[in-house]
Amino acid sequence: MQNELFVHTPLYLVTATMVCWKCRASQTVVALACHNLSDGERDMAPFGDVSGLLLLSEVTKMPPLVLQEMMKRNPRYELRYSSTAQEEYFANTCACGALFGDFYLYSEPGGAFFPEDPNAARVIMMERLEFDGPQPFECSFSQGGTGQFILEHATRVP
Repeated sequence: MQNELFVHTPLYLVTATMVCWKCRASQTVVALACHNLSDGERDMAPFGDVSGLLLLSEVTKMPPLVLQEMMKRNPRYELRYSSTAQEEYFANTCACGALFGDFYLYSEPGGAFFPEDPNAARVIMMERLEFDGPQPFECSFSQGGTGQFILEHATRVP
């Protein structure tokens, strides 16, 4: 079980495409990102700098309106069990039913949210969601080079 974290706005929806590991079809995948979050006691901005980008992963709980926005962009974003993570979390799912696990999307070089060069990062779309104030989530997050690379090179959606 994840700890409750408060995601500070702005909150971003990042969208990319990924080839399914099972059926080889190209699918839309979505993720959430922010500049800062806290556990109620301390901020967890990347290296104390709110100009960086954190990618949320293994999300087990989120505000219903945020989930609604995610599902507008990808109706196959749903609560699923991952045998790799050995837990249930919100994940992208292929039309064939295969799970796009967060590890596959976020932690594998060349994954949808692990671009290896500026051209790969430019095909990621980044859209600010219209939410204000801290939003409660139960999730993990990643900080460091990948989020910063996406922030610097992703295509912004107005």
